[in-house]
Amino acid sequence: LHRSNKKLYRTMVNVVYTVALFLSVAVVGTTAVKNLNINCGGNSLRDVSGIDWVSDDMFFSGNSGVFTNPGGAYANSIIGTSFDKLHLFNTNRYSIASYNLTYNLSSACSSNNEFVNVQLDFAELFYDSVGDREFNIEINNKIVQENVDVIKLAGTYAATTIDIESRCVAKELILTFVSIPGKGQPMISAIAVTSPLPAPSQPTRNNTENSEVRINCAGPAFVDADGLTWASDTYPAKVFTGNNTPAYISSTELIYGYANETLYQVYFSERYSQNPFNLAYHIELPFPGMHNIVFYFVERLEFSVGARVFSIAVNNDVAIENLDVFSRVGLNNVFLFNYTVMTTSEREIVDIDFIHVVGFPFISGIEVFRIPGPTTSASTTVVTSTSTSTSTSALTSVSSASTSTSSSTVTSSSTSTSTSSSTST
Repeated sequence: LHRSNKKLYRTMVNVVYTVALFLSVAVVGTTAVKNLNINCGGNSLRDVSGIDWVSDDMFFSGNSGVFTNPGGAYANSIIGTSFDKLHLFNTNRYSIASYNLTYNLSSACSSNNEFVNVQLDFAELFYDSVGDREFNIEINNKIVQENVDVIKLAGTYAATTIDIESRCVAKELILTFVSIPGKGQPMISAIAVTSPLPAPSQPTRNNTENSEVRINCAGPAFVDADGLTWASDTYPAKVFTGNNTPAYISSTELIYGYANETLYQVYFSERYSQNPFNLAYHIELPFPGMHNIVFYFVERLEFSVGARVFSIAVNNDVAIENLDVFSRVGLNNVFLFNYTVMTTSEREIVDIDFIHVVGFPFISGIEVFRIPGPTTSASTTVVTSTSTSTSTSALTSVSSASTSTSSSTVTSSSTSTSTSSSTST
């Protein structure tokens, strides 16, 4: 019935947008979460799971209309959702003409800087072709998703999900669906504010007695809890190069995952480079031999997967390609990346390049540890597995030697150890 009378429906609802969208927002903070469940364009009700959904009458602003699936609020025509969710997918509020649609969700914020995880579920019920309906999404006036096109993501009458992380700012959480000229009207079917998933497990900082170099990128010098001094990247000497490499410094966010409580000073600053320039650090190491370089990251500016992607090269060797910190640990969580490099002379300079892929490459801190052992040019990787598994967000890469011989041994017991080594002469 809907498809056969599409022209009539378009006339009646002024190019109505019938993407069914279920949006859940998870808030994390030091205070209790205020649950908020909104049935956009629909009535207040209690679902089969016992969750109470309220009408959106008190939350939205903007010139808008309401649309209900022609088959009814419980029409079973959407692939990828359950029956108890149909009442959310089959009604929506949409913006009229070129107006935006805004929801004030601030009543869900218990404190100034609570983190949020935004899950968006879509199902396109009206349009047939890619490009018919696109819109942007903003949270607190920051674009978090651009050119959302549900048909491109999943086709018609099929559910799809987008996850976004954000936070309340000064106890405000403003969600805006932004119209794109010539691309139809944004819409929303449901919004839920719930408790978040636990933050990812994080690596720890070990062997501080072998720490040789510590740089607080874009931040001031300070002394950490182990009594070690972190230098600024500009004083007493500037150790980075690159055009248009500003600093971002903020102490308002809650940072998760740092094992040493005073290291928050590292995570509250970052040095980044703007297109088309790359950022490079040039670090002088005091002793020859093997060194482990630890890169400290916290993503605080980008709220979606793929928004900031870059590669890292050490002494012109690729250390990691297409690093997306947000995709690894999400927003405001610590991520550590480790890379092992060999130096052959005292006061050797190690060059570290942060290479653009998408957005602005960045770095919060760099620490270099000396690995005790012979000073010959050698690279060793040791992998140990036990019956107990530990998940961390740290990655380790090891530089390779050009001419090598290799050997490996495996010992079987309650702990199995596999060791490979290569030596250049």
